[in-house]
Amino acid sequence: AFNELLGIVEEGIQQGYFQERPVQEVAFAAWSIVHGLAYLTIDYSRIGIPKDATHHLVQSALDVFMRGVSAEEK
Repeated sequence: AFNELLGIVEEGIQQGYFQERPVQEVAFAAWSIVHGLAYLTIDYSRIGIPKDATHHLVQSALDVFMRGVSAEEK
């Protein structure tokens, strides 16, 4: 699955959707945030996040990540 992500990120960089950054770094960051969010969503009660707040928090975290790696609008 990680190799597929590498391909998607590489294509996104080539097409100008993502910043010109090392493919492995962007893919690793994406991989990490998705797995971290999955863990937190599963284990929300242990860290004190209300179950009904998880969707909003996941969306917010993904938005922050995408703003960080997206290329500037042309």
